[in-house]
Amino acid sequence: MAMQNKPTKGLARITGDVPTKAAVLDEDEVVLWRGFLAWSEEVVGKVSQALADWADTSVADYEILKRVHDTEGSIGQNELLRSLGWTASRLSHQLRRMEDRGMVRRRELGRGRHMIVRLTPKGRSAIVRADIVHAGAVRAALLKDLDPNVAEALRRAYRAASLAHDH
Repeated sequence: MAMQNKPTKGLARITGDVPTKAAVLDEDEVVLWRGFLAWSEEVVGKVSQALADWADTSVADYEILKRVHDTEGSIGQNELLRSLGWTASRLSHQLRRMEDRGMVRRRELGRGRHMIVRLTPKGRSAIVRADIVHAGAVRAALLKDLDPNVAEALRRAYRAASLAHDH
């Protein structure tokens, strides 16, 4: 299928431009990309395994529990959606699973579809345990051997990417 026949809306949103010709990654870019993927998958895998083994939560559970906890135990579902960067469907399904396990509770706020997500006592207990496991796993899998100069370069890159994303 030719490039112009493929949907480009998502790509334009990411790159700021619609591609007019195919441009493949050069050798250095491929090395950087593949290294990033391998490294990030390894780190996320180790953190995920630690959360599952020691806190009986997934990374998705943790990210939701943490955000709700950090907003005093209650957050609007739309605000949670924006902070996670997920699709509405993914968040809704994850929250339903967490409700089924007694970790969160959703409540309609007034009219319409505005929902508030609250931690339950089980969710509060889970985030306390998961926070400790998460911190230990991140330190062991990512931070322990990370050169301080590399860490600072990553912080700068993330800030720049975040600023670019916000505009």
